[in-house]
Amino acid sequence: MKNKVLTTTIATGLMAAGVLTTQNPANAKADTVPTGGNTSTNEVATQESDAKTIAQNNVNTAQTNLDKTKADTQSADDSLQQAKANEAAAQKAVDEQANKVSDAQSNVDKAQNNVNTAQNELTTAQENAKNATETNIQAAKDNVATQEQNVVTAQDQSKQANNAVTEQTSKVSDAQQAVDQAKNNTFVAQINVNEAQKAVDGAKAAMDPANVQATVDAANKAEAQVNKDKQDVAKAQTDLDNAIAADATRQTNIDNAQKTVDTAKSNVDFSTKQAQEMEDQLNKYQGIKDAAQKEVDDLNDKLANVNTITINDVKAYKKAFNDWYTGSKRGVNWTEEDKNFLNDFMSSNTYKGNAADKDIVVDINHLTADQIKELSLFSADLLNQVRNQLGLPKVIVTEGSLKLAKDVTDNYVSDNWDKYDHDVEGISRAAKENGLLTGGNFYEDAIFSSAFSEKSTMDDLKNILFTGIVSMIGGYGDEMLHAAGLLGVNFGDDINTGKEQYFSAGTSMFPIKEDQMWVTKMGHFFNVSKDYINDSAKFSTTEVPGTSTEDLVTQLNTAKAKLSSAIDAFNKAKDANTQAQQILAKNKAELTTAQDNLTKAQNVPVQTETAQKSLTDAQNKLAADTKINEDAQAKQKAALGDETAKQKVLDQANANLATA
Repeated sequence: MKNKVLTTTIATGLMAAGVLTTQNPANAKADTVPTGGNTSTNEVATQESDAKTIAQNNVNTAQTNLDKTKADTQSADDSLQQAKANEAAAQKAVDEQANKVSDAQSNVDKAQNNVNTAQNELTTAQENAKNATETNIQAAKDNVATQEQNVVTAQDQSKQANNAVTEQTSKVSDAQQAVDQAKNNTFVAQINVNEAQKAVDGAKAAMDPANVQATVDAANKAEAQVNKDKQDVAKAQTDLDNAIAADATRQTNIDNAQKTVDTAKSNVDFSTKQAQEMEDQLNKYQGIKDAAQKEVDDLNDKLANVNTITINDVKAYKKAFNDWYTGSKRGVNWTEEDKNFLNDFMSSNTYKGNAADKDIVVDINHLTADQIKELSLFSADLLNQVRNQLGLPKVIVTEGSLKLAKDVTDNYVSDNWDKYDHDVEGISRAAKENGLLTGGNFYEDAIFSSAFSEKSTMDDLKNILFTGIVSMIGGYGDEMLHAAGLLGVNFGDDINTGKEQYFSAGTSMFPIKEDQMWVTKMGHFFNVSKDYINDSAKFSTTEVPGTSTEDLVTQLNTAKAKLSSAIDAFNKAKDANTQAQQILAKNKAELTTAQDNLTKAQNVPVQTETAQKSLTDAQNKLAADTKINEDAQAKQKAALGDETAKQKVLDQANANLATA
């Protein structure tokens, strides 16, 4: 605290007196001022009076020294002016000597011209001497001698002129060296004067109270700036520490966010796989359910569209059949009543198609074994319905009868059959191959159907076969022959004699011709009586079981059970798929949120680098300002230092200036 009071007192004294003192009594007194603040007013006034007196004495002394310094400076300036005058004189001497050299050179040139002229005249005289006659030889010789003497004289003059040039050139060189040395001396002297003057000016400035105060202010400002810089460095260090901590937190947040994203991605990948599996499972059970539903629908459709042939009055039908067929002459007992009954029979029995059969496209000329079997069992069921109503034995579909149907229809195709009649030769070939009686058509009843479509479905073929049976059973005239064949009645016998037979059915189609507008399709029915089998080894009587209406009902019940199970499995798969899709959507949303959080964490600015630069800048500024402060404090110390020392500095500066 005392030092601070001392500094303030000195500054006040300086500003009041205008100069510094070597020993300030006010300093000593201020240094012993009691801290209690009991110094009297008279003591303070005495301190100020002493300070003013000493300061005035110092001003007087300084003024004397300053006057002497100015005189010394003027002397140095006079010396400098004299050096410059010497330099000018030396330069003038050089110029004059250069003019003399120029004149001497001119003389040399003239002498050389004289030498050249004399030499030319000598050459001419010598030529004349060669060409002279006896009378003028002596004159020519005399002229040559004269010209030779002129040349020698001219050469001597030239030599003297050259020597004069050499001498004057040497003098010019010496004079120029003197000028150069004078210039160098002047330059060095000027530098010395400048440095000496600068020292004097510095010494004077040190004696100037205003400069002292400016130095003190600069020192205070520099010290304040250093203190501020230290605070800035401390703050920058704190900011750096905070930035490092913030960046560490930022990195932790990024790492945690990345882990969350990775976990969310893993969850999405897993749930995507699960959702796909559930969707695949749902599609699988959808297919099973759809297949089961189709099976139920097809069976319902079949049951709803089971084809039946009904005879409303069995007695009337038998009468009509016997009236036309029985006896040696067919149709002799035929009545209009019989005809009307049969017409009613045919109109009351119509075909019912089903959706399943309409979807099955077939090659009518190349039916598969299963298709021939299905058509045969369909037709046998219709025929047995009629036989049952009439009390006649049933027809049986066997492996042998199915083979016969295929062989006969294949022969129709290979024979390119296109006649509205039986291919008896083809039938006989097939009968022989199958171990049956040959020699005629003992087996086939056929129906011809014209259609505009070359393609056929199972529904088309069943419609043809149904129509064929109804028209053959209920036809009249020669159609009764077909009825007898289907019912197993021998020629001319009563209908009640019908017997059991082996049965099958098939189809074929006429070859397509360019000029025909329709396509002719045939339905074939084959009945084989047991007594027509010649070789049982070639004709198998093993029965091929068919499907009855009761069987369809049983199949429908089984299909319904399967459908119920499929629906239950489908519903469970649907629930599982819904749950899996919900989980997937949830995980995707969580992944989106996690990715957003990661982006936000990554977007937080990194602070350490900026804070480190701020700290470095603050430290660099502190270092620079510290040096400035050190210089300022040194200058202040010098400015507030011993006045005797300052005077000595000024005296020495003036002496140096005088020397310069």
